[in-house]
Amino acid sequence: MKYFKKVQRGKIYLSPVNTEDYEVMIQWVNDPRATKGITMHSKIISLEKGKNRLESVAKEGDYTLAIVKQENDELIGTIGLYNLDQLNQIAELSILIWNAEEHGKWYGTDAINAMLSFAFHTLNLYTVYLRVYSFNTNAIRCYEKVWFKKTGECHHSCYRDGEWFDKYFMEIQKPDREEKNK
Repeated sequence: MKYFKKVQRGKIYLSPVNTEDYEVMIQWVNDPRATKGITMHSKIISLEKGKNRLESVAKEGDYTLAIVKQENDELIGTIGLYNLDQLNQIAELSILIWNAEEHGKWYGTDAINAMLSFAFHTLNLYTVYLRVYSFNTNAIRCYEKVWFKKTGECHHSCYRDGEWFDKYFMEIQKPDREEKNK
C-alpha cells in the first residue's frame, strides 16, 4: 500500500508522505501555477534536492502529510503543522494543493478540516495559525470558510510581478472551532 488513511475527511485522506513521490512533487514545485502563493515561487528545485528534502521530512517524524483523493488514491498535495510548540499548544499550518488541475474543488477545505481535527483532538493544540499573501484570495476564502480569523498583517512583504503585497496572519483556536462545529 502506497498511502495510509491516517485522517479522513470528505473527498480526501491524509497520509504520511511517500518518498517515492519525489518526482511528481518536484514537477509541481517547479510549476509556477502551483507555487505562486508561496515563498517557493522563485526557487528552482532539482530532483536530487527534492528527493533529499522529502526523505528528510519522512525521517524527521514531523507532521507533514500527503493529501490523497479518496476516490482513486491520487496524491494532490501536502499539508503540515510546523513550529509545533506542545508546551504552549500552538503550531503553524501550511497547505498546498500541488496539482494546479485540482484547485477550486474543495480538497483544501477538506484537508484543513482533517488537519485541524488532528491538531486539536489528537495533538491537543489550542491555537493553529498561518501566513498568507494578500493576493492569494482563493486561499484566504478557504481559510475563512474553516473559521480562521485575520489577526495581523505585514505590509509590503511580498514582491511579485512588479507589485508589492501584504502578508496576513490568521489563526483559529480550539474553542472557536468547537463552537462553530456544534
